[in-house]
Amino acid sequence: MTDKTILALITKMIMKPQKNETLSEWRTGWNCALANLKLKIEVEKMDKVTELLARLDIKPPQCGFSIGDGWFPIVEVALEKMVAAGWDHDLQQVKQKFCGLRIYIGDTNQRIDEIISWAEALCWRACEHCGKPHGIDFRGFGGWGEALCEECRK
Repeated sequence: MTDKTILALITKMIMKPQKNETLSEWRTGWNCALANLKLKIEVEKMDKVTELLARLDIKPPQCGFSIGDGWFPIVEVALEKMVAAGWDHDLQQVKQKFCGLRIYIGDTNQRIDEIISWAEALCWRACEHCGKPHGIDFRGFGGWGEALCEECRK
């Protein structure tokens, strides 16, 4: 589905259902447009992650790499510093959990732990979406929350 098609569907969905359209058909179209837009965003994000991992010669983590765009530059610098410090490139998972960054790796040492702690500390103060300073917002599923600035919270 192209950007133009997704935009047309979203624009249509903002409006009320047409006379010849049932509410179920309207909801299905809306859900389809949102799912396609979310997929497009995730694919773009994964391209960025794939490029970073390839550049640093890191295998894709077995348990995923799922963080917001605002944290990506912090994680990128952390991984670069870890590689420079002699890390073995064994990345197992990168994610947001309880409004904080988590980087799980295999073997480690004190210097690598310090780099990870540095990145985690920066992310405690940065919006997941845009990177600006935030106040923690525990909105979301099951209280897991999101670390969002005032602007992204809207």
